[in-house]
Amino acid sequence: MPAQANGAPQLDVALIKPENVDHFELGVKTQFLDHRATWNLTAFWTEIGNFQASVISNVAGSTTLRGYLANADKARVRGLESDFSVRPTDNFSAYFNTAFTDHEWVSFTNAPCPPELAGGGTGTPAGPAATPGANSTANCNVSGQWMLGISKWAFSWGGEYDLPTEFLGQEGAAYIGYDANYRSKFSSNASRSIYTDVSGYALHNFRVGFRTDQFEIFGWLRNAFNQNYFESLAVGSNSTGLISAQLGDPRTVGITLRAKF
Repeated sequence: MPAQANGAPQLDVALIKPENVDHFELGVKTQFLDHRATWNLTAFWTEIGNFQASVISNVAGSTTLRGYLANADKARVRGLESDFSVRPTDNFSAYFNTAFTDHEWVSFTNAPCPPELAGGGTGTPAGPAATPGANSTANCNVSGQWMLGISKWAFSWGGEYDLPTEFLGQEGAAYIGYDANYRSKFSSNASRSIYTDVSGYALHNFRVGFRTDQFEIFGWLRNAFNQNYFESLAVGSNSTGLISAQLGDPRTVGITLRAKF
């Protein structure tokens, strides 16, 4: 846990309160084109009291950072989700899904400061933000800012075409498929920082194979266009100014074999 200016542990954050969740949904489910198309639309609103967030904070009297669990007074997530799928023929299917999510810390007044506001001394009074040699603010009010790990926009789409055929003396279906997804920029730190915003990215995957009721074999290509992206950016523990990254997988090729007994 973080420490006070005199080095004593900050016991007021040692007790983690339980979360309180209020969640509401309103939606519609439809089928049309002789049941070959399905479209579902859902609106949701979630409010979380005492949201339990993993945060990083300065340790008083030190230039290091420590990770701990803390309560944000209130968080809110609300938005719309749309799921559409269609099968115009017996051999072809496709889908397109969309999610719009509005999210924010409604009240998080005692959050750790982002790294650009940290790294100074821990005495009082605190100096101007990001001023060399000045004392850093002990904590920051991030109310109204983004929550961590949530994109405002997310899309997924794809399709598959199959054709009845015979392979290795087995009756089945050969197929080719495509799946993709996109997510917009998101923050991967509890206190949003210019150093821990992850830019939006899209991934495209392909597969081709053969399946029967007993087995399936297919080759796959993931991240087909070799998109460079971060899964997360985080302030490193036990340091000041270190940002650690979780890299996404590069283009990957493989073969999968499945069997049922």
